[in-house]
Amino acid sequence: MSAQYQAALLNLQTQGRAFAAAFKGAAFAAQQFDPDGTKTPPEAEAVMRDLAIVLRAVCVLVPGAREVFQLALQPQRPDPN
Repeated sequence: MSAQYQAALLNLQTQGRAFAAAFKGAAFAAQQFDPDGTKTPPEAEAVMRDLAIVLRAVCVLVPGAREVFQLALQPQRPDPN
């Protein structure tokens, strides 16, 4: 495996973890803003719509991206070890 590919994979992993942390942060802030979960501000809808557009484009243009999201949506299997 080339050094460039290794660096790209490491960057992808780092950005993926940052993406997950951003979602966790937004969920925490939303809970503080609306503990009952009954309000969805238009700004939040706009951000989620924009994010969906970006992720959809990635899934279309980048081989393997769709499979990563499909894998993430599958139920977690117990570790056989």
